[in-house]
Amino acid sequence: MKKKGNGLKQTTVLSPENIKVLSPGEIQRLLHELQVHQIELELQNEEQCRAQEALEASYARYFDLYDQAPWGYVVLSEKGAILESNLSFAALMQVTRGRLTAQMISRFIFKEDQDIYYLHRKKLLETGAPQSCELRMVKNGGMVFPARLAATVAHDDNGIPRYLRVMVSDITEDKRNEKEK
Repeated sequence: MKKKGNGLKQTTVLSPENIKVLSPGEIQRLLHELQVHQIELELQNEEQCRAQEALEASYARYFDLYDQAPWGYVVLSEKGAILESNLSFAALMQVTRGRLTAQMISRFIFKEDQDIYYLHRKKLLETGAPQSCELRMVKNGGMVFPARLAATVAHDDNGIPRYLRVMVSDITEDKRNEKEK
């Protein structure tokens, strides 16, 4: 029988040749150790299954909260490139979400309202305070609609702006109601 170890704890390495030399007591001890390890592995497996279920439930809540929100959410680089978007924003803009990534948000802003967006982003980055503005946006098919942007900036640990979080909502109904009053 070979013994392996680093001096702190030695373990017996079993092989077909040396298993025959074990006493009944050693066999009982090894069987007990195997049973203990099996129980430990089963407990670890159950814990991992519970953690996986909790993770899946958390993802489902995130999906419901973020992707199925009634407003469009986009995460933008400091320069205005779309880093991430929810499904609601993709549907609002009539573009698949995959095609939004790396596009400049200004691509979806009506040409005459580009300055509004530029000043909005500039003030957000200068002050770090949440900002909102109203401007017109253009859907993929060319349809123009009024939108409200509400944005916050996320900073890194050193206070440097990392990205912008922007909520986009179609305010067509609000504008129609204002005209009717």
